[in-house]
Amino acid sequence: MRTAAIVLAGVLLTGVLLTGDAVAAGGPKDAKSGQHVTAVGVLTDNKNTMIWVDGEDAPTKFALAEGFDKNTFGFPPKGKGVFVPDRVQFTYIKGDDGNKVVSMQRAKTPLKGTVTGEVQFSNDFWVAVKPKNGPLDGYAISWPPGNTVARLKALKKGDLVTIRFHTDVERHRIDALQVLPAKPGGAPAAAKNEK
Repeated sequence: MRTAAIVLAGVLLTGVLLTGDAVAAGGPKDAKSGQHVTAVGVLTDNKNTMIWVDGEDAPTKFALAEGFDKNTFGFPPKGKGVFVPDRVQFTYIKGDDGNKVVSMQRAKTPLKGTVTGEVQFSNDFWVAVKPKNGPLDGYAISWPPGNTVARLKALKKGDLVTIRFHTDVERHRIDALQVLPAKPGGAPAAAKNEK
């Protein structure tokens, strides 16, 4: 048992050391210009490199650093298969003239499951959902979309939803969407994570 605890502590320490210079500086917001920062979030637009970084209230615009592999946004085997709205882990260089993404890959997420949380954003293709105990993630329509497009467009920030999903080669796909009733007084019922 003691050996397992020592191995676990070593793994956790190694993970902290590998997260980049920003951890030593107190996190991405405290990073100094020129520092490499590793972060996680949801890619909301790959043409304009908009990423909803965990802990932020809205997506942030990034530039692509010189040498960034643009095949990142293509299909495997040539590309890395990163699409909107994938959860991504990325590294960027903090700069006084803007932050530049150096590398990006899909974050490890469940291949299927059910999530209940609060809608943060929705359009006619995907919805961003924040569970009470978990990170923001994006869920896109499946094909054929049926009435899902209209249902996504009708969602408002703050709506409480339950989504059953599967993950394909591109992104999480919505298999079922249920809008939950609000608590009396208009507030959404307490969100829970059912992964």
